[in-house]
Amino acid sequence: MFVTGQRYRISRKLKWYFLLKTFLILMLLSLFIAIFSEEDTYTIITSFIPFALFIWIYLAIKYRYVFLTIEKDALIINSGIILKRSMLIPFDTIQNINDIRGPVSSMFNFVKVRIWTASPSQIYIKNGNSNNRPNGVLWLETKDVEDLRHILSLHK
Repeated sequence: MFVTGQRYRISRKLKWYFLLKTFLILMLLSLFIAIFSEEDTYTIITSFIPFALFIWIYLAIKYRYVFLTIEKDALIINSGIILKRSMLIPFDTIQNINDIRGPVSSMFNFVKVRIWTASPSQIYIKNGNSNNRPNGVLWLETKDVEDLRHILSLHK
């Protein structure tokens, strides 16, 4: 359960989720390349291992420095290793919370939470095409998502 004013770190189990997900994606990619390539399958698969290890280390470090603080009227998401980023999202501006659960994240009991507000900063325009992106993105355990929804429902 979240307590107002307390700083919460994203779960350490998240790095194992990203390791498995990265491994599965790169293994499928290497098998696909091995099927349609003249190269040795063993060489192709082992060439992806350093790449997978680099991605995993980056993601493990990145999510180790993500913190969530719930104040009495706002949600604060702090992140960053070298370049620190702090995002304050007032409860009265939050319009929707989406959660995404894939098969691998369900195995690890994680949910990707996207927080949407009425802010125009969510609209991303590039080369004449517009795209929406959420104000906040978090990886939380399933029980924490329900707690967060409950806290937000109390402030509406």
